[in-house]
Amino acid sequence: MSAEELPEELRQAGDSPLDLGLAVDRGLRWWPQLCAEPRLRALTLRCDLGGNEEEFAALAEAIAAVGLPPRLQRLVLDRRRHWSDRWDDVLELDEEEAALELAIDEPGDAAPILAALQVMLTRAPGLQRIALASNARGRNDLDPALERVIAAGPWPQLRSLALTCDRSHERDWVQWVATRTMARVLAQCPGLTALSLPRAELWLEALEHVTLRELEIGWLGGRRSVRAIGASGARDRRRAGRGSSSCARPGCPRSSDWRSIFSTTGTWAGSRPTSRRCAPRAGCRA
Repeated sequence: MSAEELPEELRQAGDSPLDLGLAVDRGLRWWPQLCAEPRLRALTLRCDLGGNEEEFAALAEAIAAVGLPPRLQRLVLDRRRHWSDRWDDVLELDEEEAALELAIDEPGDAAPILAALQVMLTRAPGLQRIALASNARGRNDLDPALERVIAAGPWPQLRSLALTCDRSHERDWVQWVATRTMARVLAQCPGLTALSLPRAELWLEALEHVTLRELEIGWLGGRRSVRAIGASGARDRRRAGRGSSSCARPGCPRSSDWRSIFSTTGTWAGSRPTSRRCAPRAGCRA
């Protein structure tokens, strides 16, 4: 492919860092050339009104096979067919802060951004902060992203890990993150000091970590106690947030966003899983 066939921004940018936006079909066609472009710092790939599902599936394969541009710091996959349809998938690496952030709109469509996450993690072994978000309605399984974090580890310098979900403009439904891999993740992060799990469904017998000093937990349900086992003088602060009822049946807790922060000077351990369910019936979780 000749230079004249490349995007005009690449041909005219000189040596300056470049923020490029392309339709996903054009980006896919030029992917090997884009991955050889050291000036590219940010890249946005957009869908058309048809959604470009086949092109995004092929993009995941291309990223796995070829990789990413060598100095890329921000990748945005805009899969919105119109302005209110959905949010973007965003992957961003801050080299100065040694921080990586991932935001997934729909976990079922996340293959391209997860492929990019896998590549980006291998480039940043000294990360100190990782934040993973998934913004779909209801249950958001973050294990596919966490499996890639585990595969790229260990993470001896990681100090902060946050798993979040955020569609705050919606008020008629509940969302939460779910993971079965938290124990394996913590084992790869020996220096972790802060862990954020708002509205989390955790599958583990106990949450234990030697260096953990700050734990933020939210869960679907009413007021429940979470016991901290650590040095004397540990502080437990809880604050009620706003939520909507997850089930109309008597006895089913309201879905609230509670925040618990434990600061200790010794080992912290939770005595039981921090997310539980009410009686298993369709449409009800706590």
